Amino acid sequence: DRAPLASAGVLALFLFGVCGDGLPRNENITWFGDHDTAAVRYLATLPEGVVVATHPERAAFVQTFAHRNVLFSAPTNIPWFVAYEREMERRLEAFYRAYYATDPAALRRFAEAFGVDYLVADERDFGPDAAKRARYYAPWGELARSLVAGAHGFALAAPEHVVFRDGPRFVVDLRP
Repeated sequence: DRAPLASAGVLALFLFGVCGDGLPRNENITWFGDHDTAAVRYLATLPEGVVVATHPERAAFVQTFAHRNVLFSAPTNIPWFVAYEREMERRLEAFYRAYYATDPAALRRFAEAFGVDYLVADERDFGPDAAKRARYYAPWGELARSLVAGAHGFALAAPEHVVFRDGPRFVVDLRP
């Protein structure tokens, strides 16, 4: 007899119709297409083996849209293993110290030490709103703000070897 099966079907339809499916409608449904910027599209034209350094959140979009290697990114900065996290911490600290350096030689040393070919920066990070823009998870946001607070004349405020500019964002060729 199919009556129990039909009753179960009617009950399921009724509950689904009245209660919905129970799934949230806005959980992790984010449009990331706005981050496919001209600078990221430029990076996609570079050779596949290049390594790009930029803010961890921007680096995720380099990975997603340009399909290029990054020194680190927000998604790869998750401490699953102690040795891996130590390496990510080493890279992030070196990046922030180079990014907010006042001496262009610090950028060259950073690039050589980590094999970085290109760096993506935002000129607003070196202007009057630098301290407000220097934000990321602890301890990196605090490090960035401390570097901004004590510095004048950032090397990236007037960078050498800019190969692409998109509004306030620019790409610097760090290769020798």
